[in-house]
Amino acid sequence: AVTWLETATRIEPSMASAWVNLGVARRRTADLSGAELAYTRALEADPKTLTAYQNLAALLRLKGREEEALRLLAVTDQAGNRNPYSFLSLGDWNRDSGRYDEARHFYRRALQLDAKSAEAHAALGELELARGKLVRLTETKKLGAGEERKCARFRNQDFQGDVMGPVD
Repeated sequence: AVTWLETATRIEPSMASAWVNLGVARRRTADLSGAELAYTRALEADPKTLTAYQNLAALLRLKGREEEALRLLAVTDQAGNRNPYSFLSLGDWNRDSGRYDEARHFYRRALQLDAKSAEAHAALGELELARGKLVRLTETKKLGAGEERKCARFRNQDFQGDVMGPVD
């Protein structure tokens, strides 16, 4: 994939999506410097490419460059952004930094974009549980064909719905 995408970027260097995909391919082959360069080139080609900001921010976070990553990710907090994963990432960053109200805000924005997002429901549930805002009940769910699984159910007046997940 790397060779093919390098060829694509040579043929059409202004194609931001090819640079983003090259960054992903290089990251998967552990070429982190090459991935960073590809994401940077994607942003040079089209500064409105939100996936380039997201991927570069994730890479910088992986490399321990938290502040740079957060500044890049903040760019994705735009009115026209319809990608719930941008808001999940912003929520995670704020949660990890102890800014729980901001994290909750971003998780809810992710849910506004995708009400069925298991990741957003789980993140919001974990956040509320950590803040002592949810009650945890353990129950056994019948999954059919005689299979059962213990699950944790979380419920609270502030929280919209239940969050289900396996119990360790």
